Amino acid sequence: MAGQAWLHRLYSWFLTLRAAGHRHFGDLYADRESFEKAVHDLTRAIELNAGNAGALLMRGTIYWRELNAPDRAVQDLTQVLQLVPGHAEALFQRGCARINAGDTAGARQDLADYLRRFPAGGWSGHARRLYEMLGEARSDEADAEEQEK
Repeated sequence: MAGQAWLHRLYSWFLTLRAAGHRHFGDLYADRESFEKAVHDLTRAIELNAGNAGALLMRGTIYWRELNAPDRAVQDLTQVLQLVPGHAEALFQRGCARINAGDTAGARQDLADYLRRFPAGGWSGHARRLYEMLGEARSDEADAEEQEK
């Protein structure tokens, strides 16, 4: 039984690598079918090894960036954060997915957490701009509500 678990983890790793190839060709050729193949492989990889945070991160990113499924992305990226608390990229990506899902408050919270924990992180410039943009949008909404009164 222990040998079978090891094989499942190994095959999960292989599927994650193959999915990265599909994703690469999806990016290169703007090919939706390649992204769907990547998601298929990643889903199987996660079925074989539910702790495969890399597969969850990649699938979540593809969901919101390439397949316009931000709610699914938020689920995957939340699961990454449960497996690896404080995972920098998952926190940033979940903030982006929440923007696409229309969850401004959740997005602002994720981006603020990212900036607090990783002020010099690889995504900090993007996170700061998005956070400020969401603050401006929130301010514009408040102004519009005030004018309606």
